Amino acid sequence: MKLTCVPDRGQVPCGRSFSVVTLVSLGILQSSAPLSRRPVNLAVVIDESGSMKGKKLFYVKESLKHLVSSLHAQDLFSVVAFSDKARSIIKHGSPSQKEKIRRKIEKIHADGRTNLSDGWLTAAKSLRKVGEEYMPRILLMADGLVNEGIKDPDELRVIARRLKDEGITTSTFGYGDAFDENTLMAIADSGAGHFYYIETPEEAPDAFSQEFDDLFNLYAEDVTLRFDPEPEVEFLSQFNEYPQELDNKGVTIRLGDMYENEFKKVVIKFMVPAYLSPGERMAGTFTLSYIDAMSEEKKRVETSQTLAIQHVPIETPPDPHPAVMREVELITVARAIDEAKKVGLEGDPIYAAEILTTARQNLKASPYLKDEIDELDAMLAEYLNRLTGGEDLQALGKRLATTSFDLKRTRHFKTAI
Repeated sequence: MKLTCVPDRGQVPCGRSFSVVTLVSLGILQSSAPLSRRPVNLAVVIDESGSMKGKKLFYVKESLKHLVSSLHAQDLFSVVAFSDKARSIIKHGSPSQKEKIRRKIEKIHADGRTNLSDGWLTAAKSLRKVGEEYMPRILLMADGLVNEGIKDPDELRVIARRLKDEGITTSTFGYGDAFDENTLMAIADSGAGHFYYIETPEEAPDAFSQEFDDLFNLYAEDVTLRFDPEPEVEFLSQFNEYPQELDNKGVTIRLGDMYENEFKKVVIKFMVPAYLSPGERMAGTFTLSYIDAMSEEKKRVETSQTLAIQHVPIETPPDPHPAVMREVELITVARAIDEAKKVGLEGDPIYAAEILTTARQNLKASPYLKDEIDELDAMLAEYLNRLTGGEDLQALGKRLATTSFDLKRTRHFKTAI
């Protein structure tokens, strides 16, 4: 895996403290040989509450059938359905039993309330019964607000982190306009998985297919980025809003799992002190750590890179690095989308429209997003039209939140390092 660190300014003026924004890029280049992955122990947790009746449940069932066809012979496949409580539909099924599995999938029916935690924990308990030679994965899907079992989003986030510490990754799928996107995003973030928004039933197969494709090309598990600043340097913030843990020495940022031909970018801001004399001084050390998913012994790999900043006798610092500013401005667009969603849901769609309009104007004036400007502007224009056209803000809010989430996670524009 490749690690690069690029500061927005490699030179800063002597005699005053200065904030430095650094782009840290992680990349997995495509292998010339096929990846040899460990077998998957996959549990799909399906919401079968009453609101799933009709086309929603039909397309989910079709997605599950497609998944079974994609699994390898050595993989294991489980399905847990939940409404008022959880029930196991399939336990550790073999893909070789495709017809039997499909018949059981067809018997899933919609009724009752939404006890997400019971379904999720039932799946986790089942995964624990299988040996470590398998990769345990949970795909968690819901279409409504949690109204049974554990409801507190913070408690659900803790569960996701605890399961990941056991090696169990959780990805989430939000269906329709009645679920709590913040809860499902937090679970995916803490569980080192992905979040998908399924706005219409027809979108379900594509969302599941995207997750399946990643699952079968897993390269690195439990990826973390550690920044240890020098004693005189102060860590200020991480722009992407990945889960992070601060201590008295630095910060550890949890980036989840990574897949073949994937790139992740993290933007970090720190403050360097006011050195009176010119010279190059160390700002800190970045350490990338991950479990090699290709190795049978699941060995942890670490690589580090130090970053130095030149303190020079100049009044005005040089122009910022365009690659760093590109990522900063993508995240700025994401934050504008967040703010538009927030004020719109608070009952002020006019102000929300003004925020999106300003974001479009700033985007067109940016010298750093030339390659992305058409797609981003079209996206913002669509959201603006939907907002001013009187669309229900619960549904639009979920699309806004998903777009912001993906922009912060480098899932919209996957450029190479």
